[in-house]
Amino acid sequence: MAGLARMVIGIPVLVLQDAEGMTVTIETRSDDTYRGFLASVEDCMNCRLSNVFVTRRDGSTMHLDHIFVPGRQIRLVVLPQILEKAPVFGRVRDAKDGKEHVRGLGRGRYLARDAMRAAPPAMPMGMPPMSAMARPPPPPTQPSFLAKRSLGA
Repeated sequence: MAGLARMVIGIPVLVLQDAEGMTVTIETRSDDTYRGFLASVEDCMNCRLSNVFVTRRDGSTMHLDHIFVPGRQIRLVVLPQILEKAPVFGRVRDAKDGKEHVRGLGRGRYLARDAMRAAPPAMPMGMPPMSAMARPPPPPTQPSFLAKRSLGA
């Protein structure tokens, strides 16, 4: 089940999850900078760092053992250069070169296109469906207001 869940989340989160256990730098919306060991990353980019050096907006620094950074507050993440060779980027390169079809890279558009190609051709406007053509037309009936008059007269 975990493999299926990894296919649903985006590539930036996958790269960030590959960086778990490495030293990263995170800049937040409030212009604070956190540099430390990336302990864990959630699917919504919430990050837990340990052994963290914090640089505040005014330039003051401090050291913290642990910190939690909400994903909605993250503006920028500086990752180690070794992640250039991450398996996620290999799958993206293969998909762009046409070597491999990767789910999550425009798959909705292509699935819709394939479904349209597999669908039966549409009927021209104004033509009844084939099932209606095979049936004989219903017998004509007398309108209800004429039927009442003939009974009473």
